[in-house]
Amino acid sequence: MRSAREPPPIQRRPSTPPTSGCSDHATAGASLSPTSTTAPGTADRSIWRRTGIESSSTPETAGSPTTCREASSGRRGAVYPDDVTTPRPEPATTLAFDDAVERVREGGGRITRARRVLLEDLYDVGGRITAEELAERHDDIDLATVYRSLAHFEEVGVIEHVHLGHGPAAYRWAGARIIAAVCDECGAVADIPASELDGLAIRLDEQYGLRLSLGHFALSVRCPACS
Repeated sequence: MRSAREPPPIQRRPSTPPTSGCSDHATAGASLSPTSTTAPGTADRSIWRRTGIESSSTPETAGSPTTCREASSGRRGAVYPDDVTTPRPEPATTLAFDDAVERVREGGGRITRARRVLLEDLYDVGGRITAEELAERHDDIDLATVYRSLAHFEEVGVIEHVHLGHGPAAYRWAGARIIAAVCDECGAVADIPASELDGLAIRLDEQYGLRLSLGHFALSVRCPACS
């Protein structure tokens, strides 16, 4: 439970509606459906979904489906079938919020109002978000403050970053064993359980003495719509 003596909230900017023509969400990352009913040998298209920070899961929206499938990562053309719907990602809960605050304190970081609200954003988003997107949410938190805070959060193990193609690094709450996969053609992003690569990691270790490390880098793939 968060402390009852929290500082007053920082003024937030109103949400900006998406400009891609999708009324139900903005365009940014993707999520993996909790369960899959894909038949053997059939590509699971349900994991490829565009979402944005304002549409990321909250207690009110978790599990809400979305049907807009137009990719808008700078290269247009990929459209996902509207008959495929997937739930939005649940908020990350591997590391409790109060535990994260304590880690920041123990690591020598003062819990300022800006740092607390950034921690809240990262916790509530339940997915990936860039430093620029965090800064755009608040009128009185500049980008330099965001980057300094993110660097400290990552240093103490509260968050982790991942590079998605040629764009800026994205940040997510620590603890989830997932790997991002980015389509080379349209830029769509999907989250894959890290366990899917456990077999490969074991073979590389046993046969070649190599340790597979994919934490900060996305897999380069071709999504079903672009294949």
